[in-house]
Amino acid sequence: MTVPEYFIAGLFMLETAVMACPTRPPPPSTPPAPNPAVYAEDCKLLYREELGREPDPEGLIGCQSQIALAASQGKTPPQETFRAFVRTQPEWIARQEAMKVVVLPRLVVRGQHLGLETGQRFTVIEASGFTLYQQFLDGGASAIEPQLQQLEDIGFNTVRVFGMYDNAPNPASNDPGRGGIGRFRPQDYGDRYWAGVAPFLQVLAKRHLYCEFVVFADATVVMPAAAAQIQHWNQFLQVVGAQ
Repeated sequence: MTVPEYFIAGLFMLETAVMACPTRPPPPSTPPAPNPAVYAEDCKLLYREELGREPDPEGLIGCQSQIALAASQGKTPPQETFRAFVRTQPEWIARQEAMKVVVLPRLVVRGQHLGLETGQRFTVIEASGFTLYQQFLDGGASAIEPQLQQLEDIGFNTVRVFGMYDNAPNPASNDPGRGGIGRFRPQDYGDRYWAGVAPFLQVLAKRHLYCEFVVFADATVVMPAAAAQIQHWNQFLQVVGAQ
């Protein structure tokens, strides 16, 4: 029995059609998602640049995740996504504010009065904050900020600060009135005492407060030697004169 010619022709046409049909390309493979861990060093650098510190563990994980997500979405460079996010945060905004330098007009003497170098009159409205500098050295700007805010809000423009004192309770003393604000000895702080003067004055300036810095208080107790007092005074003039 022979195969009909039309059946052979049909098979030939089917084979030709199959051979002529283009092969469907395989679907494009999805690239693997970026591993967040590879952005650890980028995150540490971003934290140092934007916040001035190393990232905490939770912050590091969040930073890596954001950068990895931005990279998977094709954003270039993906690190800038996290930088933009950081610059909306209260910590970054507060740091920018803290870095601003405020320069108050210098006070000048006009006869028996004080004035501003701009030519305006100046009336001293002063409060006492004897321990402010010690608090600043011990706890930083945040330790005195509430007091300075209050002084500014009330309307003070000057604050009186002690550079040393020995006014702590003395159990051996028969004088019940001796004692109160504590003990503040510059020699206990070393170079940190002098390094803190300029930042302290800048913190006050941001609250529009001038400083009456009483260099010696209880000096006969804190620094009784005359030579030490002279050296301390000269060093103070050198530090303040550099401002």
